[in-house]
Amino acid sequence: MPSDYAPVDDPRETQSSAAMVPRFYLAHEARQQHARAAHVDRDRLGIAVLADIAGRAEVTA
Repeated sequence: MPSDYAPVDDPRETQSSAAMVPRFYLAHEARQQHARAAHVDRDRLGIAVLADIAGRAEVTA
């Protein structure tokens, strides 16, 4: 046998790619998704406030 021989794993015995992803990475992705959702909510709130201010300015003008 050559010295650089590496046995090939049986694909039926290997883990799925999802099982190989570390838990901390999945937790990090969940935190990032939550942060993105919060950012979208802040943007919507900011637009609502600006629309309200513009509406009030038109009423008083």
